[in-house]
Amino acid sequence: MRLPRPEEEPPLASADERRETAQLDRARVERTPEALRDFVLADPLCRRLAAIADEHGQPIALVGGWVRDWLLGRSAPDWDLVVPGDPRPLARALVQDAGGGPLVPLDETFGIYRTRLRNGLSLDFAQAVGDTIETDLARRDLSINALAVRLQDGAVLDPVGGLADLAAGVIRTPSRVNLEDDPLRLVRIYRFAATLGFAVDPATATAAGELAPWLARSAGERVSAELGKLLKTGRAADALAEMNQIGLLSQALGAPAQGPRSMDEGPTNVRLIEAFLADAALGPPWSRLATWLAIEAGGERTRLATLQLAALLRDPQAPSVEMAAARLRWSRKEDDLIRAWTVPRSLTDAAASPLATHRFLKAAGEAVPGFALLERHHDEGAAAAVLAAYWRRLDAPLARLVDGHVLMRELGLPPGRQIAALLAGIEEAQALGELTSREEALAWAARKGSEGV
Repeated sequence: MRLPRPEEEPPLASADERRETAQLDRARVERTPEALRDFVLADPLCRRLAAIADEHGQPIALVGGWVRDWLLGRSAPDWDLVVPGDPRPLARALVQDAGGGPLVPLDETFGIYRTRLRNGLSLDFAQAVGDTIETDLARRDLSINALAVRLQDGAVLDPVGGLADLAAGVIRTPSRVNLEDDPLRLVRIYRFAATLGFAVDPATATAAGELAPWLARSAGERVSAELGKLLKTGRAADALAEMNQIGLLSQALGAPAQGPRSMDEGPTNVRLIEAFLADAALGPPWSRLATWLAIEAGGERTRLATLQLAALLRDPQAPSVEMAAARLRWSRKEDDLIRAWTVPRSLTDAAASPLATHRFLKAAGEAVPGFALLERHHDEGAAAAVLAAYWRRLDAPLARLVDGHVLMRELGLPPGRQIAALLAGIEEAQALGELTSREEALAWAARKGSEGV
């Protein structure tokens, strides 16, 4: 597949187009509230939790993401449970009854505790914010995350219209105040839009744009983690473009709170990467790249996520790498890769000769595959040639024929720059197949040394 050149790029879908597409697709809710009620009333663990909650005189509900994903037919392995009062007595009773692991406090200020059952299921118990479970739900980030099912009777609680938004494929906040309570929710809006393929409600997008400078109040580590989840979706480009349109993208990447920048190239760069990964007909040398990208890049992010960050920062209007690094707190290894990738390199020049390719491989090091993907749409043939050379070198690295100590001992040379120059020359000649043994390397070094190299 040949990726389209920038001038051939179709425009990213607008927010209105995404809303229209989502609203035409009514089959996204695969399970009904009635089916959820039946599941809860029949499930042994739900019945056990309900009985324990009754003994403690409290209603208990499964809430949030588990309910949303169950209705969508998605995998939802962990359970979030909410009770109006202190959840610890109920949680301890369950641990004793079901043989769970220790009760671990996640946030004692807000009354959140976790245990893990013998089957591996993780249960989080939390005290409702407010007097009732419904009050707690109404204060959540998005309507589709403000759903719950009460375990005692299987009633589905939907105080802010989350079921309708789930059916329509819409991301909507129950209240602007909910976004103000935690500005990280501004990024979560677009992360969920990308994850689920949903469209952002216009009023929610407007509020997110007005509150974009508030994102500076969120810790950089939290913003970094949320942005990483967005980039992992495999369809982040449209969401990033929408974030750019409201001034949120540059804020997430570390721009000052005033004067949001307009970034147009960054989301398009990410889209090119996503188009490459979605191509099922990739042959050598590209077929190996997906595995390479899945490896961690020295932090919690994969090389792919790190490459996508670099693709965003290649935009002339993007914040500087220094600003983004200070904001997102990536690891040193990630920093090295991102700084390399944000400087465009001509792979046409790198593939011009075996010597040019060797020198590029030497200079770029581990960043080579990322360069190949980022520059593929400029010259696919050159990018493929350089990437193939990288895989060959990775599989069969050059064995060092001599080292500096050998050169000094055998040729009587002093330490210094001449030794470094001779070693670099030997390696280049070896890469070109001109030197294959220690003896040939020493003879070559002696000749070059006498010529003043």
